[in-house]
Amino acid sequence: MTTAAPAHGTGESDRAARSRRRPGPAAGLTWLIWRQHQGALLAGVVLLAAAIAIAAYQRAGAVAFINDHHLAGCHLADPSDPCWRDQDALMGFASSFGAPLKFGAAACSFLPPLLVGVFLGAPLLSRDLESGTHRLAWLQSTSRRQWLAAKLALPAAAVLFGSTLLFLVLRWWWSPSANELSHVFWYGGTAFPGLGPVLVGYNLLSLVLGAVAGLLIRRTVPAMAVTLASVCALLYSLSRLRPHLSSPLTMTGPGMDFSRLPGRLWPIAQGTIDSTGATAPAASCFDASCQQQQGWVDYLPPDRFWALQGTETVICLALAAALTAFAFYWIRRRPA
Repeated sequence: MTTAAPAHGTGESDRAARSRRRPGPAAGLTWLIWRQHQGALLAGVVLLAAAIAIAAYQRAGAVAFINDHHLAGCHLADPSDPCWRDQDALMGFASSFGAPLKFGAAACSFLPPLLVGVFLGAPLLSRDLESGTHRLAWLQSTSRRQWLAAKLALPAAAVLFGSTLLFLVLRWWWSPSANELSHVFWYGGTAFPGLGPVLVGYNLLSLVLGAVAGLLIRRTVPAMAVTLASVCALLYSLSRLRPHLSSPLTMTGPGMDFSRLPGRLWPIAQGTIDSTGATAPAASCFDASCQQQQGWVDYLPPDRFWALQGTETVICLALAAALTAFAFYWIRRRPA
C-alpha cells in the first residue's frame, strides 16, 4: 500500500499565513487603547449627538419664530429699528431662543476643553503608569515613542473630528439670530471660542496638557486635578489675551455715550479727550463736566473674527505641539 508523501513546505506556509493574519504591534496597541478609553470616547459621541439634537430643535423653533413675527434683521436693543415697536415679539424671542443659545454657546465653548482634558487627557498615560501596565508594552516589540504616539493618536483624531463638528453645529444654530437679535455676539467671551476653529485648538491643547500632567505625575486623580486647574487658567489667560491679538480702530464723538454703537462692533476701551487733546480712560471720569468732553472708543469690527480665530488657534496648536515634543523627550529619558 502506498502512502502519500507529506507536502513539503506546508508547515511553513501555515506559519506564514498566520503571521500575515496576526496584527502588528501598532495595530494591536491601537486596539488596546480603544478598549481602554472606549467609555470616554463613546460618552463623547453621546454628548455630541445630544448637542446636535438640541441645536436642531432650537434652530428650527428660532427660524419659525423669526419668520412668523418678521424679525429677520431686527436689533433687539436699537430704538431706531422698525421692529422696536413689537417689543413683545422681541422679548419673547430673547427669552425662548436667545437665552438657550447663550447657555448652549457657553457650554460648547468651555465644557469640551474641561471634559477632554480631565477625563480623556489626564488618564491617558497616568492610568498605565500608575498600574505598571506600560512595562508590558515597553518590554515587547513596542518602543516608548511608539507607545506614546499610539496613545495620543486615536484620542487626538477623535477630538479633532468631534470639535470640528461641534463648532460647525454651533455656528449653524447661531446664524439665524446672530449678534443683535439674540444678543449672542461674535466677540462674546462665552461664545467666541465655540464659533470657530479655536474650539479645536482648545480641545487638542487640553488633551495634550492632561496627557503631560499624567506623564509627569504618574497618578490619575492628582493628574486630573492639575489638569482641571491648568485648563481653567489657560482659558482665562487666552480670553484676556484675545483683545490684543488685533489692532483696534478708534471712533470719536461728543460725550461718552456710545450706547448706540452698533452691536456687531466689539468695544475694547473707551474714554475722553480734553481740550488739549490728551486722552483719559473712562474709569478716571467721574463728574458731569468730564462726561461732556469729546469721547473715544477703541473697537474691533466683525470682519476681524476669522483673523482672531486663526491667531488664537495657531497659539493653541503651537502650545500643543511644544507639549507633545516635551512628552516625547521626557519619555525617552525617564526610568521604566
